[in-house]
Amino acid sequence: MSEKVVNLAEVSKESGINVVSTLEQILESAKRGEVINCLIVTVNSDYSCSRAWANGYQPFSLIGQLENAKVSFMETYLE
Repeated sequence: MSEKVVNLAEVSKESGINVVSTLEQILESAKRGEVINCLIVTVNSDYSCSRAWANGYQPFSLIGQLENAKVSFMETYLE
């Protein structure tokens, strides 16, 4: 039987530096009324996870973009 081995690339906590700037950019867009719905997933410094969402407008668009983001993230960080 052939097994596929996936290399899970280690990303240091320090890479989280851009988290604040990313959230600030999105917040500014929301303040301008450009963001009508969001879903946020976080991995916290104690390795717990959180999730939050606001509004249910255009749920299929949000789910489609979530799948798109998942694939893109996997292609980037899961070699």
